[in-house]
Amino acid sequence: MFSGLSQNFWINLIGFQLVWWICVLFGNTWLLAVCVLLGCHLLFHREPIVETSTILICAIIGFCIDALLTLKGMFIFPNDSSLPPIWLFALWMSFSATLRQSLGFFSKHYLLAAILGAFGGSGAYLTAENFGQFSFGMPFWYSGFLLALIWAALFPLLIWVSHRYPRSRHAKTA
Repeated sequence: MFSGLSQNFWINLIGFQLVWWICVLFGNTWLLAVCVLLGCHLLFHREPIVETSTILICAIIGFCIDALLTLKGMFIFPNDSSLPPIWLFALWMSFSATLRQSLGFFSKHYLLAAILGAFGGSGAYLTAENFGQFSFGMPFWYSGFLLALIWAALFPLLIWVSHRYPRSRHAKTA
């Protein structure tokens, strides 16, 4: 426990990819498996309290943006809910668990984070839409363009937040 194993680049990256596929393919059906994987991430993290705070803060930011986009009609979920399903919040938590580990490189490369966010973040939604967990309520090209703009700002913001607050007890003070 608290070994730092979940902070290993490859373990963290593969863990997130596993959760992404579970959520996109199975939605809420396999939510327990996602919770177990997130629990293991925290159990094997050197600073589980700091990591939990980081995950919650960043996941709430991302989920709120998705909720706003859902309310505005950009995302349509099969249950016709005006809010995104719980699996999407679990996916945000899992993505947030990568920000200080496998995506930590971007904490010193914000322009690169914006470029990757525009393509990677929007691309993840465009790919997930093909698996039927949601559909776009707007034209595909417009949705992709809007998501690219949002993610060009959102990914660097989440990287910044994850490295600034909450502070690790080992962080250098200025």
